Amino acid sequence: MMSSDFASRGDRVLSPVLGHYTRLNIVSGKGSYLYTSDGAAYLDFSAGIAVASTGHCHPKVVEAIQAQCAQLIHACAGVVYYGTNVTLAERLGHILGNNLNSVFFTQSGTEAIEACIKLAKYVTKKPGILAFEGGFHGRSLGALSLTTSKLKYRDGYAPLLEHTYFFPYPHTDTSEELARYFDTLPDTIGAVIIEPVLGEGGYVPAPTPFLKHLRELCDARGLLLIFDEIQTGFGRTGSWFDFQNHNVVPDIIALAKGIASGMPLGACISRPDLMAKWSTGAHGGTYSGNPVSCAAGVATIDVIAEVLPTISEKSKQAETQLRQALSDHPLVCDIRVKGLMIGIELRDAALTKQIMAVCLEKHVIVVSCGIHDNVIRIMPPLTISPEELNHGISCLTEVINAHR
Repeated sequence: MMSSDFASRGDRVLSPVLGHYTRLNIVSGKGSYLYTSDGAAYLDFSAGIAVASTGHCHPKVVEAIQAQCAQLIHACAGVVYYGTNVTLAERLGHILGNNLNSVFFTQSGTEAIEACIKLAKYVTKKPGILAFEGGFHGRSLGALSLTTSKLKYRDGYAPLLEHTYFFPYPHTDTSEELARYFDTLPDTIGAVIIEPVLGEGGYVPAPTPFLKHLRELCDARGLLLIFDEIQTGFGRTGSWFDFQNHNVVPDIIALAKGIASGMPLGACISRPDLMAKWSTGAHGGTYSGNPVSCAAGVATIDVIAEVLPTISEKSKQAETQLRQALSDHPLVCDIRVKGLMIGIELRDAALTKQIMAVCLEKHVIVVSCGIHDNVIRIMPPLTISPEELNHGISCLTEVINAHR
């Protein structure tokens, strides 16, 4: 019988380029918990980096995957038509609204960003893209060119895409500064991309006035506005998508993570008039809209629709609990909450790492983010119960309060 020490075995055969937050040996997951090979349960506040929005192995999602696997696993959407990707595209168009109903499916968030970049460049015939400092958009060369959440991600890969420009991410409303900056941009800029909540860069929500002004500036200059909702989408911020919280509609949107409960899937979505300018064959993919992943996506939407009305109350519960326990903590710099996307900014990365380690000893999994790696991020399954949320937050605040 093979050893269940996956970490040691993995060290011998898996590339060390992939970092790991823990060395847990996980054999199963159910709901808000992961289970190790020795039977220990861990409350998962990472949800596979905001992917397992319906919890681990939700029965409705598992049933949809199993049924689809018995019917059709792959046929290539570039060869034939089949039901699951068409159905999922229809469902996405319905919940997005605003004529955002022309879909190109991908296998991941990074691929979704690549598709958005290519669509914008192809339609505008302009090479330039404006992004925001601290943003994370992916690890492939195109997406990496727009990523500055950690500069080490870019080391060794020059040259990246030319004609990329960066403006400071709006921790506060910096609309006036943005307007002045727009006046300095060259005519080669064709698109702007932004995360409405900075993800890897520190869980920082962009102010609504700033996003509204950004939309106005793009309209005035004829630029396409791309929202990267890979982490904020599918109920994570309390609405289906965060642009709906601001009433600011992008021209193109990138989705992934929570889209299919862990099956590999992403999407680049835009208006039909824009997609119609993307000539047939100008982009493609063998696994675009895989039948099994799309079946999981349809089931995921059904499950999230059930829990979506509960997200705001859970968010208030978590914020109240965190502020009551940590508001006077000398090493806590900020607490940022948007739905179940919660960031606790601490003094430094070393303290953050210590707190994560002690939480793990208490069987609560939390991970970090931030350009200085000093933000604890909480992104539990959207299906988490109030009792589970209370338990996890209580453990975390107890650990933080022990470090004063």
